[in-house]
Amino acid sequence: MRRSFASTVSLLAMTATITSAPMVARAQSFNATGTIVAGAGAIQTAPNTTSVFTDAPSVVINWTPTDTTVGGGPINFQSAGTTATFANRDATTLNVLNRILPVDVSRPVVFNGTVISQLVDLATGVGTRGGTLFFYSPGGILVSSSGVFDVGNLALSASDLAFDPTSGAFGTGGTYSFLAANAGSRVEIQNGARIVAGPTSAYVALIAPKVVQSGTIDVDGSAVIVAADASTITFRPNGLFDI
Repeated sequence: MRRSFASTVSLLAMTATITSAPMVARAQSFNATGTIVAGAGAIQTAPNTTSVFTDAPSVVINWTPTDTTVGGGPINFQSAGTTATFANRDATTLNVLNRILPVDVSRPVVFNGTVISQLVDLATGVGTRGGTLFFYSPGGILVSSSGVFDVGNLALSASDLAFDPTSGAFGTGGTYSFLAANAGSRVEIQNGARIVAGPTSAYVALIAPKVVQSGTIDVDGSAVIVAADASTITFRPNGLFDI
């Protein structure tokens, strides 16, 4: 059953408004340099786009934002009107842990554009919504009113995850261990933001010491909103989960 969660869940009475530095024109979608640190794949950039292709079942990418200022407001990690796409290339699955690591770890990062994940049939070359994307940043993650995620499964977290440096695996059997987060970090989905996940038995997870959900989450499966310093979560194929 597809379920929509719109402007109804707010934890810890958070009412902050997302603000970001003046937007600067960029040649790509993610305003950052990406380095694949586990697994295999490729990152390609073009005007207004960032494309990630995976060649292993699991891939871990460290992203270093171009904004290296210490202090100030949120970092404009993804510019409005741009698109970042993730797709499998030589692997039959798509699992990517994106670790966004700013110089100032207290500053949250902001998604203002569109993020897409496509699971490609290697025989036909046809891609459909699918795969699993995790995004972590120590200062937290904000999705602005113009931000859109069109993905298979999604986790936005202020808690890092341990991963195998060779295989890139960052979970086992659907179980993920989220490490201790920085005090005061948050995940916030602003009013107007939209997350779509599926096609079937999908999940969306928002995990941080403070969580605000004021946007729209449309998922064929379950939405998991966890306000915690650290947690272990198991996502099950039937759409249920253990925390």
